[in-house]
Amino acid sequence: MPNSGTLWDWKYYTGQGFAENDEGGNLFFVYGHINILDIAKKTISKHIIRVYPSKSSENFPEENYHPFMLPKMTDKNTLNLTMPRGKETLVFPFDEAIVFKLP
Repeated sequence: MPNSGTLWDWKYYTGQGFAENDEGGNLFFVYGHINILDIAKKTISKHIIRVYPSKSSENFPEENYHPFMLPKMTDKNTLNLTMPRGKETLVFPFDEAIVFKLP
């Protein structure tokens, strides 16, 4: 244990990975991060991808899972990702937290 008195950030392990609770107490996984670099403005925006699991189905079927999400820009305002339940399309601007709720 650290001598500085730092609080530990314990996470619940679900068998699928480590989960966290949002402000409302709902369970979610941090699935990934998206960082957007605007070269013209010399800025970076950081976004987190939260996946809220379903209680009635399997959460992350391995046959659809790709750890790098295979990002692809289809135009200047659209980003396609490969997610556990299939392809997802995101449109700029992104919220700080990008949320997916599994059915």
